[in-house]
Amino acid sequence: MKLLNCVLIVLTLLLVINVQARSGIGGLSGGSSNGKIRDLLQESAELGRWDVVREVVAKKDKFTLSGDRVFLGTLVSAFKVCIEGDDFRSIEKHPVYKAEYVGVSRDYNDGRRDGWQDVLVGHEYKRYPIVYTKYEEKCSNSGKRCRKVEKVVKQDSLKNITVKEHVRTLGRSNPRKIYEEVTSESYEISECN
Repeated sequence: MKLLNCVLIVLTLLLVINVQARSGIGGLSGGSSNGKIRDLLQESAELGRWDVVREVVAKKDKFTLSGDRVFLGTLVSAFKVCIEGDDFRSIEKHPVYKAEYVGVSRDYNDGRRDGWQDVLVGHEYKRYPIVYTKYEEKCSNSGKRCRKVEKVVKQDSLKNITVKEHVRTLGRSNPRKIYEEVTSESYEISECN
């Protein structure tokens, strides 16, 4: 009887150790959900399925995209632009407004009551050149002598996009988020149809 109890205890221990070894970090359910999401993000980025990557990043607050910005008058996502000649062009049309004088008595939409109202006049694509000139202010002598310097900027059509995962936050009074890189892949902005 005593021998049978010892054998049962040994078999139970072996079974528990075997189950723990096979279950991994996430238990018997098949691993942690963050590990599965990381695998999905890595695989999708390698295959060029950026729609899946963007959908997962939009749904999960732990993940962020970086390196996907293009200047189109304002910073926009590289997934929302295409190349048309020497310009970047938005894929979707945007509303165009015109300020019209309507009189103070009819101006009630914008909250300023100055007599002017923005009226929708149509929709058009946003465009911005790939190579453009901007002016930077260079100062010397402790900011007393400043001048504007012309600078030529060339935007790349090949973007190196990085997906990062929020790992932890350090500090209490001045918190700083720590991110870990999940994957980094290239994305080529395509020609417009």
